[in-house]
Amino acid sequence: MIIFSDIDGTLLDDSGEVSPGNLSLLKKDSNNRYVLASGRNCTQILDFIEENKIHCDIIGGNGAFIKKWDDDIKVNHYIDTKIVSYIVRKLLEIKIPFIVNTATYNIIDSSINIDKVSKELANAHVTEYDSEYIFWTREYEKIFIEHSNIVEDIEYFIKTIEPKVTKIEILSSNYYKLENVKMLFKNLHGIRIEKSYLTNIEIVDKNTSKGNAILDYLKRYKVNDVEETISVGDNYNDQSMFYVTDYSYAVANAVQDLKNVKYLKSSSSEDFLIEILKEVGKYEENNISITKM
Repeated sequence: MIIFSDIDGTLLDDSGEVSPGNLSLLKKDSNNRYVLASGRNCTQILDFIEENKIHCDIIGGNGAFIKKWDDDIKVNHYIDTKIVSYIVRKLLEIKIPFIVNTATYNIIDSSINIDKVSKELANAHVTEYDSEYIFWTREYEKIFIEHSNIVEDIEYFIKTIEPKVTKIEILSSNYYKLENVKMLFKNLHGIRIEKSYLTNIEIVDKNTSKGNAILDYLKRYKVNDVEETISVGDNYNDQSMFYVTDYSYAVANAVQDLKNVKYLKSSSSEDFLIEILKEVGKYEENNISITKM
């Protein structure tokens, strides 16, 4: 079987950890193939793979690109440069934090106060008096800083360098601000707007989706038609996966209005991959030994 799994909010729980059972499967289960399907750029996903000492193929940028673990990146879709320039200009005008993503690195305007914004975003999860406040602040700082080019004039940078932009992520702890951004761009041709997290919305090319990337992955790498597929996720940017795989699951902590999916009893902090394999009758058959890491 091929299992396509989201990372943040699915494989990674709120404390940034992979459950022992899930990690053991990713490392030791040679009977099934695991593909990470994430909104992250490739470098960020490869960091996750290296940190956890696993070998997985990659779907990244919410489906903008795919990569077999031993092959080069195949970028399928990116946003037209003129559209990127227009969006960036409007976001700068309304002064809302955003990150421009390519397949391998991010671009951030130097006007963004990363420390201040990270603390505001952390407050969407916990109060500043909570023990996890520092953790969340650091997590958001990492989103802004790691593998990022911080530029003095992002609008000029986009126009002159013309990077192949796979995604624009807009961040705010204010739900209504994010909704206003959606309204601002809802009639803009050539893009699609989706949500993958409590504090963001994401703008991608209209043809970019994890579901389309799965279909491309299966075709490009000539996966046998009889090999069954599974998808698992937690948020709206995972929805497209659920229409193209044989089995579709959402972890227990997922948003509760996803369609064409079965909700698991296990959350992202639990061994949901084991629950899935048991559900489809593959866990005992494969006789996978799970040990605490």
